[in-house]
Amino acid sequence: MAELFATGRIVDLLLLVIAAEAAVLVWLSWRGRLSDHAGAVVSLLLPGIMFLVALRLALVDAPWPAIAGVLALTGIAHAADVYLRFFRSR
Repeated sequence: MAELFATGRIVDLLLLVIAAEAAVLVWLSWRGRLSDHAGAVVSLLLPGIMFLVALRLALVDAPWPAIAGVLALTGIAHAADVYLRFFRSR
């Protein structure tokens, strides 16, 4: 178990779970069984995915500018999600 964390593979497993979740949600959206459309599903999950990528970079001792860059992109993705949810829908 310690090796999963030391190598960052734990994040890879989490990303696989999220990818499966995204696939199911997009499929449900396309089938009309979800009130949100596929783009809303992606915008909802993207910031979390990017946080996990930043965590993976930190776990494998990546250079801090790479981690900071991913975190900055995470903030942009989050702002876009907030915009789509609260301001564009009105």
